Amino acid sequence: APRAHRPRTQRQHGAAASVPLWATVRTVFLASLLTRRRLARQVSLFSQVASDNLARVAQLFEFREVNPEATLMTQGELGTSFFVLLAGSIGIYKDKLHVKTVDVSGELSKELLPVIGESALIKYNATRDATVMTESACQLLVCRSNHFKELLRLMPRLKQQLMEVHLAKKRQSE
Repeated sequence: APRAHRPRTQRQHGAAASVPLWATVRTVFLASLLTRRRLARQVSLFSQVASDNLARVAQLFEFREVNPEATLMTQGELGTSFFVLLAGSIGIYKDKLHVKTVDVSGELSKELLPVIGESALIKYNATRDATVMTESACQLLVCRSNHFKELLRLMPRLKQQLMEVHLAKKRQSE
């Protein structure tokens, strides 16, 4: 009996299901195009970065799709990366109690994209203030601490700018 055609697939890091290869390539391509624009317009953490440096900043991120109920970070652990939520819902938990849900539709809009976990990297070797879990399938940009440290080495003024933006963000949430 003839076998039905099955598209080639590639496993995504953090994803349980296989994704057709063409969809992965298309998603990554679209994400890389949108990243530079979104970093410039929609991520408050990088709002003070000069436009000629945004391309360098954008190269630090990798695109990741994550299934529901995945743990992105755990309270008390050392911070090793931070995330920009492009699409999906995440739950924030402090001392195992649900504090907040953050939801992004994934459609291009003028809303700021949430940055999650940056304080542990900005403060250098700090632990996580909360546990963050996905509540739905999520699309994220991930920046690992070694990439972030390299960026700060290349752009020394950036750390002070990020600290100012971070402190302003913290004041707004209190």
